[in-house]
Amino acid sequence: MSNLSEEHIQLCISGWDRGYRDDFIAKSLGVGYRAVYDLRVEKGVSVEEVQFNRYECWEKLLIQGLSIAQVCSLYAVKPRGLKLALWKHRNFSFAEWDKSTLESARRLADGYFRKLNEKKGPLEWSLY
Repeated sequence: MSNLSEEHIQLCISGWDRGYRDDFIAKSLGVGYRAVYDLRVEKGVSVEEVQFNRYECWEKLLIQGLSIAQVCSLYAVKPRGLKLALWKHRNFSFAEWDKSTLESARRLADGYFRKLNEKKGPLEWSLY
């Protein structure tokens, strides 16, 4: 049985569900690493499950619109590490993602300016 409070136990479980490492959780809660590790083992949560949850969360956060830098700051990882992990474990291509994001932004901008021109008519440029 762990020596963590019930609140700490729930926060640890929530952290693992989001893919946070034991050391990150321990530091955030101000408890020892070993207490968090022992609790994870006691609850039967494997490192692979935590890792799977981490990559799942990273992918969801990026798709929802968070920047790479924001996700990296949430998980205390470097951008290169995040990109490599998602490519290796999730086959998540940042080149394709960037391309599709850019194309979506272009379509939105084109639609916005098309509607603007329809409402106000074509823009007329004048020097005076």
